[in-house]
Amino acid sequence: MKYPNLFSPYRIKNTVFRNRIFAAPNGTKYKTPEGYPTELEASYFETRAKGGAAVVTTGNSAVDSRYLDQTPSRSITGFDNMDILPYLTELALGINRHGAMASIELNHAGPMANPKFSGGRDPIGPSAMQRNSVQGHGREAVETKESAFKGNGIKVREMTEEDMEEAIEAFANAALTAKTCGFNMCMVHGGHGWLIGSFLSNRTNHRTDRWGGSIENRARLAVEICKRIRKKCGEDFLIEFRLSATQFVKGGITLEEAIETAKILDPYIDILHVSAAGLSTAHHNPEEENDPEFYKAIWSNCPTPHLIQEQGCYIKYAEAIKKSGIKTPVVAVGAITDVQMAEDAIASGKCDFVAMARALIADPELPNKAKAGLDDEIRPCIRCEKCNDRQATRRCTVNPALGPQQRLLYARREPKKRNVVVVGGGPGGMQAAITAFEQGHDVTLIEKSDALGGLMKSISKEYLKREMKPFLDYLIRKTNSSAKVLLNTEATPELLRQLAPDYIIAAVGADPVIPPIPGVDMPHVITAAHLHDEGFAPGRNVAVIGGGVAGCEIAYELGREGHKVSIIEVLPNLAPERDKVSRNYTMPIMSAINEDENVTVYASARCLEIRDKTVVVEKSGEQIGLPADTVIISAGLKPRSALVDSLWNCAPNFRPIGDCVSPRFITDATNEGFFAAMDIQ
Repeated sequence: MKYPNLFSPYRIKNTVFRNRIFAAPNGTKYKTPEGYPTELEASYFETRAKGGAAVVTTGNSAVDSRYLDQTPSRSITGFDNMDILPYLTELALGINRHGAMASIELNHAGPMANPKFSGGRDPIGPSAMQRNSVQGHGREAVETKESAFKGNGIKVREMTEEDMEEAIEAFANAALTAKTCGFNMCMVHGGHGWLIGSFLSNRTNHRTDRWGGSIENRARLAVEICKRIRKKCGEDFLIEFRLSATQFVKGGITLEEAIETAKILDPYIDILHVSAAGLSTAHHNPEEENDPEFYKAIWSNCPTPHLIQEQGCYIKYAEAIKKSGIKTPVVAVGAITDVQMAEDAIASGKCDFVAMARALIADPELPNKAKAGLDDEIRPCIRCEKCNDRQATRRCTVNPALGPQQRLLYARREPKKRNVVVVGGGPGGMQAAITAFEQGHDVTLIEKSDALGGLMKSISKEYLKREMKPFLDYLIRKTNSSAKVLLNTEATPELLRQLAPDYIIAAVGADPVIPPIPGVDMPHVITAAHLHDEGFAPGRNVAVIGGGVAGCEIAYELGREGHKVSIIEVLPNLAPERDKVSRNYTMPIMSAINEDENVTVYASARCLEIRDKTVVVEKSGEQIGLPADTVIISAGLKPRSALVDSLWNCAPNFRPIGDCVSPRFITDATNEGFFAAMDIQ
């Protein structure tokens, strides 16, 4: 076995875990309006169990529906209503039937509750405070260095002894309900700034009674909750506790405090799940309202680490807590997407288990494939955060069959074998070819250049897209084994008529938009796609024309390498398309750019002319000359509509996908390629 430590069983009490891989808690929006999980949600988690994970943990489940941070359809809720029982039972059965342990993450929003979804009630917490509205999240501060707090605060009420008892009982009753429905264990969410986490942190717990002050007092609520769950559910119902090892900011939880908290919890829990961060603008101190370091901590360090952070960046915290002498087995989490990294963490004694979320979204079969040594078959997560976008519909760039598409797994059919031609070897075209082959069709892929990959060939060389390269390699491997690939071949109507396809899927991409700026054709001017061409080296001073997400990614990369970068954006804010991209992806980049002395932003500005070593910019009616040894055009893409039109009548069935329809994201290309192939009759 290639990964003997990762796939060794582990016994806790009377429960045997088949391996050391936990499917970390994550939620979906596949719920009823009351907050009950639907069949789609059950299938979402069932695929992780079928894929070989030892434990599958369903995400954020509100133990008290009176205090919600979002609409009930976003969290499993209603544990006090017996109507939830059949829904939870189906959820647990789907996990258990494949040999995995079913777990449920139990949480209380506490100070993060929103009156809008809580019947107008003020949120509750260890201490009274006033926080900004949940909708703000400090975006203005990150982008402008101005305060995000506009006086629209929500009042947090200090909890009474009666409130504490209600919270303890709510957790215990929810755990008992979960056990009744077939769950083998629960995760008590004590991290990320929710109710229990807010008690553990000095930033939000200013009490002087037995619930505040010392670490022992701040941990009292967590201890009492675990004791009550044990009393109601018995010894064989396992309790996993999620703990933030640090909050990364002054006054927040430190690693030393987390270690002491772990020692206090040690007798009362069965598994310790070590996460980190989980701070929001709700946990601010007034003097920090204009402190950029506060916002940098929020957006640069989060429970789902951004690409700014390295893979496995939180394993070191699990290691420190495990080696502190506690007896409880420790789970490490945080951007663990590489199987060898997981194996090494277990083998070296840094942790006892690893928890994966995005890696199992990308490929729920990762455990089974890794156990069989089929590493090349694992779809690698690229940490693009599309699975964590505003819709939270769990779309995935590398796994188009995710989410609502799971219904496809229950509607397999045997289509008639067809002759399929895919035009274009970018991500959408490759995914279409792979899926068409898997559906039993004969596939030919035509690519005009000398290599597969399209724009991914250059994009994957960018620092913030470095984890895209394994996915590109995966697509190329799968395409070469699925289709007859014709490189250096132009898809003319004549060639297509010779091939006589039943279906054509056109994934011919887009061209960069070149703005009509005098000097744009000078030799030191390149488009973003050519930044990483072999032999090219940008100069000391770089001007990036276009401050969208792509331009910001380039500026971040060049700034960290020491180049002096000017971003020129005609609109008032950078990344104007950010609402279409996960905030968890864009905001750390915005924060990093804002704090980088090597990057200067010229918003509401227009480039008038490009000269030999200078670009002339107009801002606020004034013309400014900016030094520019290299000018990078990042002004977007335009679809190759004329090429699409020329191919439209070359087969009985024709389907354009991806950027040649409308330039968007790689996620759109791969998803459209998948469904174009699935729709072949």
